Amino acid sequence: MAYEFFETHVKPEFEKAAGAKLPKFAIQVNVAGNGAGVFYVANNGGFSVEPFDYKDSSGQVWVDGDDLLDIISGKANPTALYAKGKVKIH
Repeated sequence: MAYEFFETHVKPEFEKAAGAKLPKFAIQVNVAGNGAGVFYVANNGGFSVEPFDYKDSSGQVWVDGDDLLDIISGKANPTALYAKGKVKIH
């Protein structure tokens, strides 16, 4: 993933959720297209978002970079994108 894309668009939005009471998890996000690459979001007693893969993840998500930006900005509903096959979860 282009580090600038990650630092500018992805990490700040996910870190807004850092104060939320969430269960422990580690999700790898695989991004295609704009900003292609991989990052992970984890809550293991402390919230982190980092621009590399996570081999022992709880699950993985596949999404196009433009769709990811639309989800983050609130322009797209992730459930609707999942129903259309634009977001894949394993």
